[in-house]
Amino acid sequence: MDKVNIYLLTTIHGPRKQKGVGGYILECERYPHPATLTNFIELESESESSAEVSILAAALHRINKPCELRIFTDCQYLQSALTSWLEGWKRSDFQNAKGDPIQNAEKWREIAERLNGSEKVFFRQNHEYANYLERETERRKNESS
Repeated sequence: MDKVNIYLLTTIHGPRKQKGVGGYILECERYPHPATLTNFIELESESESSAEVSILAAALHRINKPCELRIFTDCQYLQSALTSWLEGWKRSDFQNAKGDPIQNAEKWREIAERLNGSEKVFFRQNHEYANYLERETERRKNESS
C-alpha cells in the first residue's frame, strides 16, 4: 500500500469569508526519493475551515487508490471533522440534528468517499514544506490582488 502525505495551507484565517489562496503538496514515498505534486487554488469568499475543506478535497481528488495517508494541517476544524465527526455525518447523510445539510456537505461527501479504504489518517503541524507553502501561497495571493 502506498504511503502518501498531504500538506495543506491557506492564506485565509478565521471565520470571516474572504478571498485567498490555498495550496497542497502530495508526497508519495518512493525509493530513493519521494514523488511530489503541488497545486495552488484561488479561493473566493471562504472561511478558513471552508478553505481547508476545499483544498483537502482537491488534493484527495488526485489520489486514485487506497493508501496509508497522513494529512498535515494547522486547521483544528479539519482535524476534528476527520477524527471525530465524519463517521456521524456519513450515518446522518451529511445532515445536522435539525435535518439540514452540514456546511460543505458535497465536499465532505467527496472527502469521505476518497478516504474510504485508506488505512490511516495522521495529523501533524510542523513539516519540511511549511516555509515553501507559506511563501508560495502569500506570493500568489499578492499576485492576484
